[in-house]
Amino acid sequence: MPTGDGDDSSGAPRLPRELECRLTSRYPGLREQDLLYLAELRQRFLCYADDQFDTELVDHLQARFWEMYLACVLLDCRHDIVPRHERPAEGPDLCVRGQGRRIWIEAIAPTVGNGADAVPVITPDKEVAGEVCHMPNEEIILRYASAFTEKRRKFEKYRSRGIVGDDDAVIIAINGGRIPHVYSEPPLPRIVCAMYAYGTDVVTLNRETLEVVEEGHTYRVSLPKRSGSGVPTDSLLNSDAAFASAVVFSYANPWNHPAEPGDDFVVCHHCDPSVPLDRRWFGRGREYWVDRGSLHWRSSER
Repeated sequence: MPTGDGDDSSGAPRLPRELECRLTSRYPGLREQDLLYLAELRQRFLCYADDQFDTELVDHLQARFWEMYLACVLLDCRHDIVPRHERPAEGPDLCVRGQGRRIWIEAIAPTVGNGADAVPVITPDKEVAGEVCHMPNEEIILRYASAFTEKRRKFEKYRSRGIVGDDDAVIIAINGGRIPHVYSEPPLPRIVCAMYAYGTDVVTLNRETLEVVEEGHTYRVSLPKRSGSGVPTDSLLNSDAAFASAVVFSYANPWNHPAEPGDDFVVCHHCDPSVPLDRRWFGRGREYWVDRGSLHWRSSER
């Protein structure tokens, strides 16, 4: 387990000096306030971290940040996270005791991707010049859907090895903090489109008055890659993915995160999961679910 925490003159936790030097060397954009926030999260997360955590924090900052941020929000919500020494060395990133069972959480922070399917970056020059630019919604949705598929394969291995049981709840935690333009979110969050098969916006107009008659979305069960293969975008409607009780999404990263941790959460529930997760379990952000073919949502109440 990582050790070696320090404190500044105000008593606030600081990262170990060597770790802080390695982080600032690798990520020169980290500000003093960012380092203090990382230190605060790390101090609370240490008993849930594995032995390689500090090394991986430097090598994979966003992914490890996401684990810490997620765990700290769960602690704020008074959930009982199982300490690392009380659980198998192999397995998902977090294990929570609740609802009379184990709740396993596997976290992932997808990158922009590679090749033709990568999320393009809109250059500042174009934005300043006022040019109309394509917002890469489909490319971003593809990254989220692919992340779910990747973790689905991982949970299949955990189940085959007896680490995750049939009566355990499963949550896949996806973070978009490494992807550009993630803060320019459409009215219907992209993660909702990636999980519930919502496609492009559709508006029906009255031909004579041009008034809006109806608004909605197309239905799209998969999103094609340039290679020709498709990635499912209906996972939380599909019985084949009923192992997943829910998906939780966040855009937070070390540089940009809400003042109240977890207020950025978007929680999507499977429509018919093998093991249901109580709505409001997270207690943060917005929750979405599908009932009788209709999409519903509500904001959390503290």
